[in-house]
Amino acid sequence: MVRTYYTHPVSKVPEYFAQEPEKLRSEPNITLIIRLLKAIHLCAAAEAISVAKHLGIDLGQFYKLCVDAAGGSIMFREKGPQMIHTVSGKNVNANSGVGNGVGSAATIRDFIDGLNEVLKAAQKVQSPLHLGTAARNLLLLAERRLGKEARDFEAIKFWEWA
Repeated sequence: MVRTYYTHPVSKVPEYFAQEPEKLRSEPNITLIIRLLKAIHLCAAAEAISVAKHLGIDLGQFYKLCVDAAGGSIMFREKGPQMIHTVSGKNVNANSGVGNGVGSAATIRDFIDGLNEVLKAAQKVQSPLHLGTAARNLLLLAERRLGKEARDFEAIKFWEWA
């Protein structure tokens, strides 16, 4: 598995990372990881809500069950109510995304641009990001279908079942 993400001999892993440890833990790198996780979790939230709707599950109850589940996603907690309202017209009570880094005025394009930076940085260190690439591709398709001004929570429209 290490060989999938690391092109140098496995015996040289500590040596390779010891060369520039401060660069690997820098603020820009942490920001890239946060962008990657936000985009992946946005796609996961949209897909989960879409599947629940398709199965006929009460979306308010689904939200309440999932929002506090182990490993709960901040993106699901903050964008889920807007997504649920978008596909069902129902309002779900939730805390505002302000102050936790999720933000409220993002577009799908913002996520795509962030993922483009992440994927370029990963390519420089020869690290494949399969989920990041998949999230970017899904968001590109969503943007194509919904338009360049589509808000992040509107991405769920792309996942709606025909």
